[in-house]
Amino acid sequence: MPAREEGRMMAVLAGGSGLEALGGLAALVLSILGLVGIAPALMLGIAAIVIGASLLANGLAVATDYARLGGIGETRVSVGEIGGGVTLQVLSGIAAVVLGVLSLLAVIPGALLPIAAIVIGAGQTLSAGLPERMADLHSLAERTTAPTGATGPQMLIGLGVIVLGILALVGVAPAVLTLVAFLAASVSLLLSGVAVTGAMARLLGR
Repeated sequence: MPAREEGRMMAVLAGGSGLEALGGLAALVLSILGLVGIAPALMLGIAAIVIGASLLANGLAVATDYARLGGIGETRVSVGEIGGGVTLQVLSGIAAVVLGVLSLLAVIPGALLPIAAIVIGAGQTLSAGLPERMADLHSLAERTTAPTGATGPQMLIGLGVIVLGILALVGVAPAVLTLVAFLAASVSLLLSGVAVTGAMARLLGR
């Protein structure tokens, strides 16, 4: 593969991860504001939209990167490994955005926001490891360890978000637990996005 094309593909992945990190930071601030009592219902809805948009942007970036690699025939990762994770991430992102918008329109927010947390947690858990697999496709797996370090925590946080969402859905301090769930999800986005963006930026600079 030409070095210029390889660089463009890595830039796409870095851009998606950068948007993921920015979205995580924004959602983190929104969740904290909600937890300290500043318009919690509004903060919840906006945070759900921001987190969903971040998942969607990163998923589309990975999908675009993978589509460009698809015809090369030099990879060791199956289509199912990448495609399944990307599909789940994109779908969970879309669902979270829709649920967040509906909650802002006052459509049963007490149920939709915890469901959004569950969806976000499931998306993060089931799509964890996409950066490592994309690094493998770029033949970079042995040259960077930053994304790998984020995978385990991302899965654990995703599972925690699911649990918090379920507890909120059954009526256990729904607003507080949903805000905490969004806070945890935003931290996961921030850590993952920073790790991948930093690794790709270093490789692009070589």
